[in-house]
Amino acid sequence: MRRLAAALLLLTLPHPALAGDGALEINQTCAITTGCFPGDIPGFPVSIPVGAPRSYRLTSDLSAGTSNGIEVRTDDATIDLGGFRIKGPRPCTGSCPILGTNTGVFGLSTGLTVINGSIVGFDHDGVTLGISGIARSLHVHDNRRDGIWGREGCLIEDSSVHDNGDDGIVATFGCLVRGNAVRSNGGYGLRLESSAGYVDNAMSLNSAGNVLSGVNMGSNACNSSTCP
Repeated sequence: MRRLAAALLLLTLPHPALAGDGALEINQTCAITTGCFPGDIPGFPVSIPVGAPRSYRLTSDLSAGTSNGIEVRTDDATIDLGGFRIKGPRPCTGSCPILGTNTGVFGLSTGLTVINGSIVGFDHDGVTLGISGIARSLHVHDNRRDGIWGREGCLIEDSSVHDNGDDGIVATFGCLVRGNAVRSNGGYGLRLESSAGYVDNAMSLNSAGNVLSGVNMGSNACNSSTCP
């Protein structure tokens, strides 16, 4: 009987699907029915706990409702969105009231990397990076607060960030913001700490202005004459 009970328990635990390179898969089905891997219970947010493996890939769009999409607590994790989208409950175009705290990808760790996909329609931020986080090749739009928010030492690059309710990109000290297209956000295009650098960005039509503070490292383009 004990062996039968143990076998039944194993059948109920989530068995993580592996991509060809060993990354753990995240998709809508496992998120809402079984949890996508040990430590992740059914329902949103998909949770990556402390000490979990560090490589993940979306294999479908995610619709998170009024919860966070993915919460990351393990250090040095990489989430490849695989060209898919993480969607919140209420798209916002321009300046909109903040209706909750749900965020598309919420980093509670150091060294989080988020790449290659879209994050749209959350009541708070699109992406929140922890210390030394990286956001690359993302399409972040129609979120009610900031598009991408990076803590110290972050790298935010090669992304399209537009039509968020407040600032497009927020970056604290020691960050580098490079090669992004940032337009039509309700606050600033870039809101930076004084020691954060920005280079090769294109910014236009952000309601409060294109750039607040930061170090202009050159080759930025703004719709209102020169970038500050």
